[in-house]
Amino acid sequence: MKFVFVFDGLGCGGIERVGVDYCNALVERGHEVTAINLVPESNEFVSQLSSKVDYIARSFPRSLAPERYCTLVKRAAWGRFVYPIVFALCSAVVLIKKPFLRRGLGSFDVAVAFSGHYNDLTFVSSSCVAATKKLAWLHGGVSGYALTSDGYLNLYKKFDGLVTLCNDGIEEFEQTNWFLNFNFRKIYNPISISPAEVNKADIERLQNQYGNYALMVARLDYPHKDPFTAIEAVRQINENYGYDLSLVIVGDGPDRLKVERFVREKKMDGKVFLAGYQDNPAPYYGASRLVVHASAGAEGLPTAILEGMAFNKPVVATDVRTGPKEILGFNEFGILCRPKDPCDMARQIASLLGDQAAYQYYASRAKIRIAEFSEDKAIYSLLSFVSDLFAASPNDSGDK
Repeated sequence: MKFVFVFDGLGCGGIERVGVDYCNALVERGHEVTAINLVPESNEFVSQLSSKVDYIARSFPRSLAPERYCTLVKRAAWGRFVYPIVFALCSAVVLIKKPFLRRGLGSFDVAVAFSGHYNDLTFVSSSCVAATKKLAWLHGGVSGYALTSDGYLNLYKKFDGLVTLCNDGIEEFEQTNWFLNFNFRKIYNPISISPAEVNKADIERLQNQYGNYALMVARLDYPHKDPFTAIEAVRQINENYGYDLSLVIVGDGPDRLKVERFVREKKMDGKVFLAGYQDNPAPYYGASRLVVHASAGAEGLPTAILEGMAFNKPVVATDVRTGPKEILGFNEFGILCRPKDPCDMARQIASLLGDQAAYQYYASRAKIRIAEFSEDKAIYSLLSFVSDLFAASPNDSGDK
């Protein structure tokens, strides 16, 4: 089967990492896979694509997506008059560019708008790439997207199927929007990272470099990720609880300078280490004491939580909608803390550091939970969904 995955950039982030894993896993199972990057300058993860995956760069910024401007209607009275004009202009531009965007791409069985942003959703739904079936990936609850903008719902109508990472809000959404006939399928993200990738020398090197540390792997982009809460929590752990714990943050992003300034203000220069983007974060997980994940906004299924659990590390994560609770349950497989509350995060981390039985309990529970996120299960679920779509309408060209 021929798949094309369309991305709103392939920079360093959880969505991009999972998308690359899907591409590599499918091509290794004998499928033909093409990855299209709509933001060519965002390309840190391109190097992680298998050589068997065809990589294509096509510039298609979010500003071209007509539905992106749907929120104008909510902003002011003039928005309801401006929006139709902007929509028509953007639609005309997309229509003109479409033959050039399609040139040399060929046709596919399945096109996947994987980032779930306005540009990749528009690129696929407008048939800027020819495909029989179209899938959109939702990296958060559908209700959250609906509240953000009706533009998402207008785009979803053009897809054959919608992949969600959790069931949160779907029943409520379907009751409220009974007139919409969306085809949802929950598929957990696959996790391919493994302790087998790490050697003992790398672990010893990192432990000698950073000492006893908590690990946060995140793009530095508030409020999507909240390193400030994690930094303050570690400061309180050391100052108020008497522990000697460092914090290593793997990742980069637009807020790096703000994070560096915050570290200096809190006088945590010797305890917080910004390791930047790492092509292979596996050794950092292996050498860590535990994993923390802080966000001030809604989440899908945070890759960093799953990767930490793959290394049997206890996880403390902020309880934002919807992903952390989907993974950790109600403190069943990890510990949830209140968002933007460093005192609560510090208290929960201290409960692990001060109780070896609790630490071992969550380490063992992580191993059990991560089995649900295996690569084989994710690929099987995706192929089953695609098979069901073709069985439901085998003669539908989908290229509309």
